[in-house]
Amino acid sequence: MREYNRTELTKLKGCNDCILVGKLAVECQYPIGVMSNSSDKNVFFNIKPICDEPMPVVEFLNNEVDNEEKNNNYLGIDIYQWEIMDDNYYDLEPQEKMKFIEEKLGNKIILFTPAINVKNYNMEKKLYKNLRIVSVEEDGAFSDLDYYESYVTINNFNSVFEEQILSKKPINICDYSLYMPNLKYLLCGEYLYYGFSAWKQDRRSSMLIHVGESSIKKVKIEDLVTFKNNSILAKGDHSFIKRGLIENLILSGEPETVIKSIANSKEISQGTAIKREEIFHYDILKDCDSEIEFLQELKRYTIAEGLCYDFSDLVNFHISLKTNPLTILAGMAGMGKTQLALSYARAFGLNKEDRVLIVPISPSYTEPSDILGYLNNSNGSYIPSETGVVEFLVQANKNKDKMYMIIFDEMNLSQIEHWFAPFISLLELNERDRNLRLYSSKSQCNNKEDYPSSVLIGNNILFVGTVNMDETTKEFSDRLLDRANIITPRKKSFLQYKKEQQEVKTLTHNNEEYGFYDSYMEWVDDCNGLEAFNEESLRFLDELHELIQSYDEQRGISFRTVESIGKYLKNIPFDANYVPLISMNDAFDIQIKQRVLTKIRGTREQFGDLIGQCEPMQRIPENSQLYELFNSEIASNISSFKITKKEICRKARELSLYGYTN
Repeated sequence: MREYNRTELTKLKGCNDCILVGKLAVECQYPIGVMSNSSDKNVFFNIKPICDEPMPVVEFLNNEVDNEEKNNNYLGIDIYQWEIMDDNYYDLEPQEKMKFIEEKLGNKIILFTPAINVKNYNMEKKLYKNLRIVSVEEDGAFSDLDYYESYVTINNFNSVFEEQILSKKPINICDYSLYMPNLKYLLCGEYLYYGFSAWKQDRRSSMLIHVGESSIKKVKIEDLVTFKNNSILAKGDHSFIKRGLIENLILSGEPETVIKSIANSKEISQGTAIKREEIFHYDILKDCDSEIEFLQELKRYTIAEGLCYDFSDLVNFHISLKTNPLTILAGMAGMGKTQLALSYARAFGLNKEDRVLIVPISPSYTEPSDILGYLNNSNGSYIPSETGVVEFLVQANKNKDKMYMIIFDEMNLSQIEHWFAPFISLLELNERDRNLRLYSSKSQCNNKEDYPSSVLIGNNILFVGTVNMDETTKEFSDRLLDRANIITPRKKSFLQYKKEQQEVKTLTHNNEEYGFYDSYMEWVDDCNGLEAFNEESLRFLDELHELIQSYDEQRGISFRTVESIGKYLKNIPFDANYVPLISMNDAFDIQIKQRVLTKIRGTREQFGDLIGQCEPMQRIPENSQLYELFNSEIASNISSFKITKKEICRKARELSLYGYTN
């Protein structure tokens, strides 16, 4: 084997992040066998790639790999594929293991990641094309002649996307490795774009810019649901589909050449409304570079604080705070939910002048006086709670030009509706009507200068809660869920966490311009939320509401919920290239999960037919009316609803395992 330099080895190891499609290599001499040098009689198997391989593998490795048959197969070893094995697999005899793998992988589509390894063998370095299986896909129409092409879904308006292509602006292409060959196909809306010849990475943003001079064409997909059902999801926005299906689509369709007439940067800069008429109405707000800078600073703060959140989760949290009276961070313990809220406060400059308050909630809290205090009628003094909430509200009311934040930590250790009751009622009112009554104005109070009978809760106060979901906590009421965004930040990999820790830049602390009410309100569009929807999207919400109500008349989608979802959609920030930081499709998906699915909780007897059943290893629930609705044609015209479908599957698994879902 020839010697590889450091750059070549780095590129080869970088291929381990790629996802490929393959099949069991039955045509090779030993598709499955027992490793002769293994004392545990481990079983190996060969997988043949049926898609393009990473460029460094083709360039450096395929002629050098340690492989007796000199083919391009990848070698899998059973001990590293525990995720697809049954619990008793490793107790089987070698021949039984081989039979199991043949049944598991034979005539199946296999998603896998390369595992390029350099090992010393008899004092000589050797390169091995190993693999890790990601998933095994059932495909009844699979043929040995099938070859798969990659495509990436672009979550943007077609007009904005086409302007980016033609003006050679950076495009946010997610989940497609730069080590893979040139990306040929992109899906945006109901159009498949093709003819891309060359890409380069934008150094400032890590996004991709199309630099080829070829003519870009698009073809309309008449049946988008079938197209997606025939696709295999690799990761995020990256999918695979048979080459023959794409070729038939192009031949049978009416391809159009993308021309520079739909949108131009001048029109956009003047504030022209960019609309996707089929789904939502959205007007681009005035340019707000400070909001983008703040979010980038927030990302740096979270990394510096030892947190590892996806940027879209930070944007989601930010939009929720802008548009909702109460935002609740949920998830497993140790994720840093409280620290995330604190990082937001610090990035916005609220750590100065004691403008952020953390209130640890005790299981003993049963009424509002536990966090507010009470008037002692025997001596005429107001006795504030040790939480400091009243003093904090009074200070915020005196400094309405500044922003404040209250963090209720582990707020569901006690029943929230009991101690938080006044806030639940007040926060949905207009600012002028939000008077929190501490005691009767007719009562005698000796220290009323410090503790007035009522305090106005202004828009300059952000309310955040953190919750865990375990046996020690209380459930939320529908009354609370109707008023709150429940965000569950996603955990990123430990490898990505380490990488971000190493790459974090020094904090600029350039937050002097933040922290003020006026600067925050520049980012807020206090609009009519219904303006975000057109008739088709509202019809879908009506259909979803009726489906939920057919199982429980006390649950569904309220006018308040629709208004809140609309305001969320209208308050998505745009970057310098007029690309939304969260696409409309994804934002609608996120809001359905955070505002609607949170209310569907109960027993198998009550919601079994609505949610369906799903065994632990199943990817799609059975007999789920809810899943079928989000998989319907009307739903696919609005969003892919990947997040919503995943949450439905989680609830279906809970029903199958415990007979109850939360």
